[in-house]
Amino acid sequence: MGKKLDYEHVDATELVKCSYCSKSQTQGNSLNSHLNQRHREENKQDKKDLYKSKRVCIYCLKEFTRSNDREKHEVKCQNNYRHDQIIKKRKDADEKMGIFRGPKIVTLKINKGHELIPDKQKAKNLTYKNLKNQVLYEGDVKNLRMWGQIEEDCHKANGRLYEVILMDPPWRLRQDLRYPTMSDQKILRMPVELIQERGLIITWIVNQKKELARQFLKQHGYSKVDQGEWIILTKNGVLYSGWGKYSQHCNESFVVGRKGDVKDIVQFHQAKTVFYDEVQSHSEKPSRIYDFIQTIAPDRLNIEIFPRKNNIRKGFTFLETT
Repeated sequence: MGKKLDYEHVDATELVKCSYCSKSQTQGNSLNSHLNQRHREENKQDKKDLYKSKRVCIYCLKEFTRSNDREKHEVKCQNNYRHDQIIKKRKDADEKMGIFRGPKIVTLKINKGHELIPDKQKAKNLTYKNLKNQVLYEGDVKNLRMWGQIEEDCHKANGRLYEVILMDPPWRLRQDLRYPTMSDQKILRMPVELIQERGLIITWIVNQKKELARQFLKQHGYSKVDQGEWIILTKNGVLYSGWGKYSQHCNESFVVGRKGDVKDIVQFHQAKTVFYDEVQSHSEKPSRIYDFIQTIAPDRLNIEIFPRKNNIRKGFTFLETT
């Protein structure tokens, strides 16, 4: 007879820990039984979440009814996501160097219905050299001490006063508005001469207050030298139908005033007085006005009076008034 060999008995059963209670179970039926008996509701919810996650784009979090639709969308979204990341890195790097992209030059064509249609777009780079962190003041426009503090701070930091003033006064109109307004006399009495000896003032105007705007410029020693228009477009690039008493307003106007000698401040014959941009939230002005300022008076000391929250940016001083 042959010799009987004794082999060591090896238990090859693989144990798996339950993800809910960490108890060890044999893989397969034993684990499934344990989950169904002890963790039925938890397991059911996790399966629902897993199923839902297969229908959600990991880049834009858009949810689809079918996973196949999600897969097709995700391929395009991945390319857009990578593109956005590249653009963000480029913008961050440019900002450190003082270079900003914009404005977009939009070529428009007119169709038979006389609607403006965007045809071609190309980006024009603007270089900002004087990009200091924004400074924000807040107070009553009647407070002469506040204006004096702004004058003192500007002189101390730069050795001169502001060379460009941008303002969008909260004109008090005949109709009710959603935001606080200011009386004509209060606007006229703003002592802007304390913060600017010479330079440009750019003021957004409305039809009802054109004469008041001219009076403001004359009273504070400015002469009107130009006027510009923001042609308002919808998201689809056609003319915006705004509210007006006799017609639909699809534009907003601003006037440019000059005080003193500005030959060393202004870059002549460069800025276009008409630009196109999409409609903003109520009473908000487009960012293209800042490109206009950088083109007509590049890298100057700029201050904006009555700014909106979405317009706070580097390179400007802002005066929020009450």
